[in-house]
Amino acid sequence: MDPNFAYVHLDRGLVYLAQSKNEAAPAEFQKEREIAKTWNPVVETRLGIAHAKLGNKAEARKILNDLIERSKTGYVPPSGILRLHV
Repeated sequence: MDPNFAYVHLDRGLVYLAQSKNEAAPAEFQKEREIAKTWNPVVETRLGIAHAKLGNKAEARKILNDLIERSKTGYVPPSGILRLHV
C-alpha cells in the first residue's frame, strides 16, 4: 500500500471510525488533505464527524460552517451537511 496515495488515508480514517477508534481517524483525514492538496467535501465531512465523536464540538461546528459556506458557491453533498448538523 502506497502511503502517498491520498485515498488510502481516507479509507483508513473511515475504518477507524467504523471500529470506534475515533482518536486515530482525524490524523488520517488530515494526511489525506496534505497529500491530495485539494479541498474535498467528503474528507471534510468525515473529519467533522471524527471531531464530533471525540467531543470536539467547536472544531466540528467550524467544519460544518465551512461546508455550508462553500455550498453557496460550489457543490457540497447535502448528506455531509446533514451528518454534521444532527
